[in-house]
Amino acid sequence: MLEVSDENDDDVEHETHPDDSRIIGGDQFVQQIPFITYRPRSPLTLEQLAHKLCQQHNISVDILCSPSRARNLTPLRLEFTRQAIEQRIGTSTQIAHFLHRDPSTLTKLLERHSIKPSKFT
Repeated sequence: MLEVSDENDDDVEHETHPDDSRIIGGDQFVQQIPFITYRPRSPLTLEQLAHKLCQQHNISVDILCSPSRARNLTPLRLEFTRQAIEQRIGTSTQIAHFLHRDPSTLTKLLERHSIKPSKFT
């Protein structure tokens, strides 16, 4: 049977950060924690972003979301996907469905162009 000792509780109190008792460790430990800035979700929807980009490139949203495999659409689909992920408008799965693509196809496109899809809700 596992025995729990109260001796270790005293050690933990002395190892906590002086400014925040929730942190077990000192300043050196805190400085090693990577700082990730919070980026609020964009107020745009996938539809609004698509309209904005398509307007800039003089094509319709229907063409962007079409089953066409035309090479000239790939950079636009990639840019749409990149912006949607960076602005936290949708997940890679939601973007794939919007573009009428299989999520794995979109993931392969992102990997091919060195863009990592983020996992967020």
